Amino acid sequence: MFYLIYTSQQGSPISNKMLRDILLKSKSRNKACNVTGILIRIEDRFIQLLEGEDEDVEKIYSSICRDIRHHHISKVLTGYRSERLFRDWAMAFSSPSKEQFAEVTELKNIKDIEKVVNINDDSHPALIVMNHFNKRYQRD
Repeated sequence: MFYLIYTSQQGSPISNKMLRDILLKSKSRNKACNVTGILIRIEDRFIQLLEGEDEDVEKIYSSICRDIRHHHISKVLTGYRSERLFRDWAMAFSSPSKEQFAEVTELKNIKDIEKVVNINDDSHPALIVMNHFNKRYQRD
């Protein structure tokens, strides 16, 4: 299963209502494309995992890149896994504190994930955070 993880910064302030609308539309779009994943928001930054068939994930990522609500988009990691992390979630969502994020990744913020290179396995901080939230969602 192909996966893609990217980070971005919100272009302008997003209210809770706007965020709910975005999540509902994303969930519907992802279901239609058989894409699953999670969106994590910490203050004004996002990190998202999308997983599915290569073409479907890249199509959604391309539309995100054209979305004016996202700035400074950075593709952090792509690869293949034997199975989905969020198989039951068209669009899971979490908004941990900076401290919770740092505790999981040992990084100060999402932007620091973009600086991690030459790690393409489960020890990459982006996959560490996704695995952490996957375990949390399976427990809830």
